[in-house]
Amino acid sequence: MEQQVLNELQHQNIIIFKRILYSNYHVFIEMEKINGGTLESFIKLRKRKLNRKSKLDESEGRKVE
Repeated sequence: MEQQVLNELQHQNIIIFKRILYSNYHVFIEMEKINGGTLESFIKLRKRKLNRKSKLDESEGRKVE
């Protein structure tokens, strides 16, 4: 069910779902690669910027490396 929903999601701000892979002990979700840094680096940058101003706009978020 979730796989079907992910396959139907198409929006410029949503990472594209590719497929699900299963092993004996793990489940892997393959998604498109996005350049520009990790989610962790984005969150750290946002915390620093929020200390200086009230919000982080999309253009600043895209600069994360």
